[in-house]
Amino acid sequence: MSFYSHTTGCMIQTQARKNERRIYWAKFIATEWASIVAIVWYLNMELIRTEQVALTYSKLQTVAIIQDELLRQAENVYHCVYRDKKQSAVRVVDCRHSKIDGRYGMIRRYDHRQQSYCVALKPTKGAVSNDNTVIVSPQNLESADPRMSVHDYNSKRKLETLNVSMKNPFTSGVFEVQFRPSVFESVRQAFKYPHENSDSAFNLMRQLIDQVEKKEQEDKERIEREQIEHERNLQNMMATKKSRQDHPRKRHRTHNAMPMLGRSVQICSHWKAKYEHFTKRKSVNASSTDEHLFTLPFITTDQTLFKLDDILTIVNCPNAATIDEIGYLEDFGSHEIVVTESSLDSLRPGHDLDDSVVDTCLHW
Repeated sequence: MSFYSHTTGCMIQTQARKNERRIYWAKFIATEWASIVAIVWYLNMELIRTEQVALTYSKLQTVAIIQDELLRQAENVYHCVYRDKKQSAVRVVDCRHSKIDGRYGMIRRYDHRQQSYCVALKPTKGAVSNDNTVIVSPQNLESADPRMSVHDYNSKRKLETLNVSMKNPFTSGVFEVQFRPSVFESVRQAFKYPHENSDSAFNLMRQLIDQVEKKEQEDKERIEREQIEHERNLQNMMATKKSRQDHPRKRHRTHNAMPMLGRSVQICSHWKAKYEHFTKRKSVNASSTDEHLFTLPFITTDQTLFKLDDILTIVNCPNAATIDEIGYLEDFGSHEIVVTESSLDSLRPGHDLDDSVVDTCLHW
């Protein structure tokens, strides 16, 4: 008798626990199902508002193939937008199935046809398959957060917009609907069950969507203006020369401008060649004799030296009519003045002047 009484007592306790879980989950199921039904209504209204279907709401309800697809999409929308992972964490208990009893998982959706939850179980070590989705009755689920309230259950949205795409069963095209949680929540605050007040709820929904779309368009235009201004300011900052408008007196270009890339390459090559030239000359002069620049007096074979007197007045040479070039060269002196590169380097501050430089200045 004691064995049977113990077994009976265990069964009674198990059934009592199941009843408590069923009552516990009932209020959350009602909240979730009401939201899904409202989302189905929202998707129906969006199809009508965007004129993707030429039917009224009452007639659209009679098209079962569309309504079944909208229901599946509404369940997915609720899961993506509102389902909270922490609040959906559960443990499977009292199911009399050794493979899933005691395992943890997360609620994916509520199947109203089977009146059960679709639960994704955490994979076990050494599991071959990654598909751990099972259908579990609410009486066999324990919530990881027993203090969870109905008011807070999946109440915070995770997305601001969600694009819903589903196949059109009558054509080869698809239905494209944008779900806006902010509009949906505002409509539900005014109408707890919007499908029961469809016309009034639809008018409010249309007004809210128009306001949101207007604000989105204004934000889009503002961003485009800011992008244009940013691009213009960036170009002005990176420009190496001012624009033609900033130089109203600048002479107009008589030839086409060189390409920017080619011009930059040319400038870089020019300065690189200059640097290499001076570096090479410095290294050569350090190891060899100075480079010859000129010798005074200037030796010429014609009258070019005297002809310079008419242009370069600083050259104080005698008149060619009175003294010939040979006589002038004889009066200059018997010693030639040879000016080299080192002679010019002596002109730099901190260096002693070369004799050839002093002699040049005295006879010039």
